Amino acid sequence: MYTVMNRIAVDAAHAPAFETNVVHSFAPLRQVPGLYRVTLLRPTQVGQPYVSSMEWDDEAHFRAWMASPPFQDAHAPPQGQLRDLLGGANVVEHFETVADQRA
Repeated sequence: MYTVMNRIAVDAAHAPAFETNVVHSFAPLRQVPGLYRVTLLRPTQVGQPYVSSMEWDDEAHFRAWMASPPFQDAHAPPQGQLRDLLGGANVVEHFETVADQRA
């Protein structure tokens, strides 16, 4: 399993619109090969970022998605209202699963 986490700073006043935008953007991801799960985590403390997490079968599937036109379109520089929702730079982190225990 290969996991990519994106920490996204969002101005609190724009959080509801941001959540709506992101949740809406998840629908087309159902068709992406190798994508296991996508989540959006809401911060529980002031000043924390949102965290978007994507779990992939492997890094190759993630890299193939990054090279695809849908990825390029979805990750073009923010324009208009979306740009106004973001509160700063994103931090993207990549991880390989070492262990996975399910209850």
